Amino acid sequence: MFSLISGLTKAAVSVALSPVALAVDIVTLPASSEHPTKGAFDNTAALLKNAGKHVSEAVK
Repeated sequence: MFSLISGLTKAAVSVALSPVALAVDIVTLPASSEHPTKGAFDNTAALLKNAGKHVSEAVK
């Protein structure tokens, strides 16, 4: 029970922070486009992948 609540809370925090990460990714878009190894929206993608991981761990 506690792991379900903990996992869903972590996922909710990740989703809540994703607009901030998206804004940072958009602001830094010109600089990140110069680096071929880094994607333009890596921060946002990492947060949303983290949220998915926490949800899947919570519902196990």
